[in-house]
Amino acid sequence: MGLTTLAALIANGVGVGAALTATYGVIGAAAIRLGGSLLLNAAATALMGQGGSAGQVDVRRNARFPTSRPNYRFPYGDLRVPCTPLPSPVAVTAGQSVFYMAYLVASRPTEGPFGLLFDNREVDADGGDPFDFAGPGAAATNEPFVNHVQYWIGRGDQTAPPQVFLDECGYVEGGDDLRWRASDAGQGCTIVWVKIIAGDPGRFSERWVSGSFPQLDVEGRMSKVWDMRDPAQNANDPDTWAWSENHALCTLDAVRTNPFRPYDDAHLYLDLWRTCADVADESVPLKSGGSQSRYVVAGILEFDGTEIEDLIAPVVMAGAARLTRVGGRLGMVPGAWRTPSMTITESVSPMAFKPLLPNAGLVTEIRVNYSPRTRGGEPAELAPWTIPGAQEQDGGVPKVQTMDLSWVPVAQQAQRVRNIIGYKNRLQRTVELTETAAALKLIAGSVATLGLPEPYGSRWNRDYEVTTVHPFADPVGTQGDLALRVPLALRELSEDVFAWSPATDEEDVTDPPYDGTRDGVDEPGAISVQSGAEFDLDTGTGIVARFRFAFGPSESTGVTAYEWFWRLDGEVYQLGGTIDPATVGDDGKVFGFLPIASFAGLHDIRVRTIATGGRSDYREITGVSAGFALANVSAVAAPGRVEFTATTPANSIFDGVRIMRDTGAGFGGAVDVSGLMSFAAGSQVVAIAGDVDAIDVVTGGGFGNAADWDVDEFAIAGGVASHTVGAAGTVDQLAALPGATDYRVSFTVANRQGGSVRPMLYGDSDDALGASVYTDGRRHTTLTAPAGAVRLGFRCSGAFGGDIDNVSFVADTPDALPQGVANFWIVPVTKSGSDGPEVGPFNLDIP
Repeated sequence: MGLTTLAALIANGVGVGAALTATYGVIGAAAIRLGGSLLLNAAATALMGQGGSAGQVDVRRNARFPTSRPNYRFPYGDLRVPCTPLPSPVAVTAGQSVFYMAYLVASRPTEGPFGLLFDNREVDADGGDPFDFAGPGAAATNEPFVNHVQYWIGRGDQTAPPQVFLDECGYVEGGDDLRWRASDAGQGCTIVWVKIIAGDPGRFSERWVSGSFPQLDVEGRMSKVWDMRDPAQNANDPDTWAWSENHALCTLDAVRTNPFRPYDDAHLYLDLWRTCADVADESVPLKSGGSQSRYVVAGILEFDGTEIEDLIAPVVMAGAARLTRVGGRLGMVPGAWRTPSMTITESVSPMAFKPLLPNAGLVTEIRVNYSPRTRGGEPAELAPWTIPGAQEQDGGVPKVQTMDLSWVPVAQQAQRVRNIIGYKNRLQRTVELTETAAALKLIAGSVATLGLPEPYGSRWNRDYEVTTVHPFADPVGTQGDLALRVPLALRELSEDVFAWSPATDEEDVTDPPYDGTRDGVDEPGAISVQSGAEFDLDTGTGIVARFRFAFGPSESTGVTAYEWFWRLDGEVYQLGGTIDPATVGDDGKVFGFLPIASFAGLHDIRVRTIATGGRSDYREITGVSAGFALANVSAVAAPGRVEFTATTPANSIFDGVRIMRDTGAGFGGAVDVSGLMSFAAGSQVVAIAGDVDAIDVVTGGGFGNAADWDVDEFAIAGGVASHTVGAAGTVDQLAALPGATDYRVSFTVANRQGGSVRPMLYGDSDDALGASVYTDGRRHTTLTAPAGAVRLGFRCSGAFGGDIDNVSFVADTPDALPQGVANFWIVPVTKSGSDGPEVGPFNLDIP
């Protein structure tokens, strides 16, 4: 996209020229220099990546060291910022060391939201508000920080430390000076306040890898900057500013707000900065589809006394841009093609030409360091890029240069900036000439086209970037009169420098996420687990079932032991013990044993290396079970009982099974209704709970055969006994039933249209009648047989219309399971009495 606005920014220059004419009589006969214009950073300097400030690697490293007087630092963009621990008190509470620490993130307010990392490990937090200094803040919820980390974040608007700091570690008159005072707010700075409970000394090195001062990083959106394009933002009111990673806006902010020598807006060419901000926001297509903003930045400026123009040189280069001065005002020229402002056809003084000079600051290959977002601020490298045709032009002699683009967070932008600067470097032709007042429209950074006559035209006519402009008044002129002269220095430039085709120019980048955890000791190999009779321990008085776990040895030298931990069902890990490195099996793996804590639960095991160089990270395996489960399980309801069929585990410690019945509280409240039933391991079994002898005295309770029943006003068909509204009726059958015996009656009523039906037992002189049923559904009741009971069945009113089905009459006994619907489980049991994993629930209707 051409930038016609740059050519139009000449109002100040024209104004100076007008003033010159008006004051000619006062100035006199000397050559008068006007407000000139020049580019501040040459292409060679940009290519070398030179600047007065420390590189991002150094800045990030230095930020780790605790200090009471940290340098001012402004982080820009969306990035991970290493924090500086400030002097902080330590209190001892209930035998534990508690650190009340403050970490400096930025010397200014920031935006957020933020994530925290201790020693490159993310901290998960609960729903507490870290910005509420009167409350409990946010608490860590993940291992190894849970119950050990509580934090608050001040984004610059805090007026005091968190109240918890003042309450628990506040200054008391006459007490220790190293205590928190209400005035220790760090107002105007972004600070993270952390209450750290050091915890068990045995796990200190695991939880706090960096030692006395845990290494804290904060990632998120950092500095808010002024955007002159937004009318809602006030240049002098930072509260109205917003976060942005726009290359030009962040660079301008560093110039305007730096704490040592900030630029006043009167000394800034703001229209140029506005143009650069528009360029940075332009969308550039990607080879994979979609697009990205042309120029964004992410990095930390540390103000160490370096001149601001030198300090921001790496930031400027992140957008392939150039600083320029116009009439004493600082501006920036964007890294994009600009439409030529004029064509120069002559010079009023002799011209100086310099051709391409091989090996004069030229390079043929560029290697780039940049800082991808995925690596938490750690640098990455692009593949070396050979400038097309450069080596051949230089006689086959390679010249390699490394470019520091550590402020660039995306690979595609780093590639585009590299190409622009590399191609610019190859364009070496320069021209010096003097133009008339027509050239006042040019400033350093403008593009002009030479249209010289021969013999210059064929060799020198092309596009050039203006590097210096120094207008002056010549009192002699060409006719003896005052004339305005504009000496220009030009350097060759081409629109091709900025050309970019994602399909052909974008390179594929392999950029795996960075893991910054370093402890110098390699982890053990992957863990495998076995269980079974061959791994059980016979103590002479019983069998102890065990897991055998094994892992490949660490590749580190100086290994002294392996430390292992275990837990059940995701609870807190507990120490299992240590293993001598010489404990190696036939497979070459180190091994150990863990007694099985639960045959129903899941075990987690983790192991780490202990060496002379420290401890490694953990190698972990989760969800390990004892292989003690029943298989091929099915269950059916029978009169007064439940019958399970299953295959028992082929394990030497298997003893038998028990059947559990729900009492309304799920398996946790289920009761044993069978007692232990012993079976052989690895066999097909049938396990019964209830009365194994109970029988249903009904014949044909499913109404599959009408001959089984005597009917009056009922009809049997389709597997049901049906009654139509009309006269009262009965459906019954003969049965010799002992008197005074309780019978559990179960039946289903369906398609009811009115009236009622009731079960009954007929006796010699008396009948036993159940309650009348007026609704559809499954019914359970108990009838006591009268003396001389000879029939069972149902009686209905004439108003009843509906069906009866699934009938049973079962003599109740003390061993019978409770009648009705319930959930059932079957559980394997070890010889030591431990339960294995239950199978169920099975929802059954017990007649």
